[in-house]
Amino acid sequence: MIRTLPATGGGEEIRSAKFGRRDTQWALRRALRHARELVYIETPLFCGTAHDDGAPADSAAAVNLVAELATRLTIEPRLRVVILVPRETPFVPGYEPFAMYHYARRRLTAQTLALAGGTVDGLNARRPRVVIAHPMGVPGRPLVIRSTTVIVDDVWCLTGASSYSRRGLTFDGSNDVVMTDWTIDRGASVAIRAHRKALMAMHLGVGPQPVGGGAPASPVGAPAGDWVRLHQGVSAHETFADLLLSGGRGKLLPLWNGPDPNAVNAVIPHPAQVADPDGRDGASLITSVIAALGGNAII
Repeated sequence: MIRTLPATGGGEEIRSAKFGRRDTQWALRRALRHARELVYIETPLFCGTAHDDGAPADSAAAVNLVAELATRLTIEPRLRVVILVPRETPFVPGYEPFAMYHYARRRLTAQTLALAGGTVDGLNARRPRVVIAHPMGVPGRPLVIRSTTVIVDDVWCLTGASSYSRRGLTFDGSNDVVMTDWTIDRGASVAIRAHRKALMAMHLGVGPQPVGGGAPASPVGAPAGDWVRLHQGVSAHETFADLLLSGGRGKLLPLWNGPDPNAVNAVIPHPAQVADPDGRDGASLITSVIAALGGNAII
């Protein structure tokens, strides 16, 4: 188990409450540096994990996981990435200045990864190596994602309450678990691959049988074609890329940039020190109050 803040402990709890543990951050960095085929991410908040504004006094406390992933995409041409996030950021009404900041950061993060990944040949068009989309829940309503799962090459899996963001890895308390498996089949963990396939299949509405059970997916008893494609990392990525390029078919939505920041009466985003703080050197109470009084009251 990796923890941002511990649940118990005397001096350890006091130190962790002040400085944070950041175990999830270090674990993700190590996993991304070894990625070769597929990185699959589901997270409620996806943006940069380090930035120039409000950087911690200790430079070793900040890790730019977006830059780490972009570098890996450049080094490893086989690598593909699928990232699923909710359409709206997980901030309740009254925190619109926080949300506006994270919409902008999410857009910049997506652009950074798209440029690093580029495209590869597809059946009818070039496929982006990095797919970022919003999965659908019930028809017409985007899915709300509350937890984070990161799977790398079907041999490493992290799941828990953190989010792929600076505040989610260094400021907000969370518990996460990293899992591996010694049962390997053709270079992949049997259990972790099955878990990834189940997550992806849920978003695509496919499986060895049609959703809801019943007859096999084909007259000869074969499963749905997309279910078969999910077995390998590259073909799983292609399934999501092709679906998004075809319009999503009610299962995926392209990345939304958020409300127009130039619209009349648009909400002014909070600065990074307030909206995306770092646990070691984040916003102080005075900074928060000043920002709130500057036209972005939090009610």
